[in-house]
Amino acid sequence: MKDLKKRLKKANKGFSLVELIIVIAIMAILAGVLAPQFIKHINNSKKSSDIQNAQMIYDALSSAISEQEAGTLSLPAGVTINTSNTETEFTGTLAAALNMGNAAPAVKVDKNYKFYYKINKTIIEVYVNDGTNNYMLAPSVSTTSGCPWSN
Repeated sequence: MKDLKKRLKKANKGFSLVELIIVIAIMAILAGVLAPQFIKHINNSKKSSDIQNAQMIYDALSSAISEQEAGTLSLPAGVTINTSNTETEFTGTLAAALNMGNAAPAVKVDKNYKFYYKINKTIIEVYVNDGTNNYMLAPSVSTTSGCPWSN
C-alpha cells in the first residue's frame, strides 16, 4: 500500500506538456475573440467623450452668449467670444474664462483634430477640425459620410 501511495505521489507532480499547451491555446482563442471587442469599446468611449466635451463647450458658449445679451457677462481682459459666424478655435484661455478648466479639451478620437466653434447670432455650432476635415459634434453629431463620430 505504501508503494502505491509513493508512486501516485510521484506521478502527480505537475501538469503535462499537453495540458499546458491546451490551456495556452484556450487562452489565445479567448484573447483573439475578446481583444477586438475591447478595442471597439475603447473607441466608442473616446467618441462619447469627444461628443460630451463638444456638448460642454456648446453649453458654456450658449450660457455666455445669454449673459452677454443680458449684459452680465464679464470676461477677463483680452478674452472675447467670436460671434462673427467664422470658425474659431476653442482655446484654453476661453475655456478658463468660461470656468471649464485651464486647458481646452483635447479630441480623443484623433489627436490631429481640435475643437472649433461658430456663432451666428444665437446659433452655436461646435466642430472638430484638423485643418482639412470639419465635423459638427454639437448641437448634434454630423451625419457626414466618413465622420468618425457618427454611428
